[in-house]
Amino acid sequence: LDLHADLAQTMIDAGRVRRAFEHLQDLADQNPQRVEIWLKLAQLSADNNLQVLEDGLPAAREAVVLDPDNPQAVLLLGRVYLLLGEPVMAERFLLEAAELDPALPEPHYYLGILYLNTDQDQKAADQLEEARALAQSAGRQLLVDQVESLIGQYFP
Repeated sequence: LDLHADLAQTMIDAGRVRRAFEHLQDLADQNPQRVEIWLKLAQLSADNNLQVLEDGLPAAREAVVLDPDNPQAVLLLGRVYLLLGEPVMAERFLLEAAELDPALPEPHYYLGILYLNTDQDQKAADQLEEARALAQSAGRQLLVDQVESLIGQYFP
């Protein structure tokens, strides 16, 4: 199974995203109880904005059903709802992910984006500051740079 997941990652790295996606769908069909496959499928969908409604959302939901206390699964479901323009559901799951793992910067980053999209500037600024602080303390420089770019763009 790990070999198949590695093969999917190799396809992604080679730019064959759709083929990797199909491969992961087949794996999920064959191994419906493996949360990591559903997570990888949902992640690929969200990262590439690929069949988010048709496949990304069901995969993210399945990951949360299989492992409801997994902050990465809950975060991913929130991200998918954000991509689908469902702010109420996105906020619910992003807040839950932040609660499940208070050290995780990503829920705050995506909440910042959500609040920017819904004209809640103060909430956005607070979430982005929290994301920056958590990313800095975790040594996640790429995320720090992404957050600072948003802060600079919206709160100069």
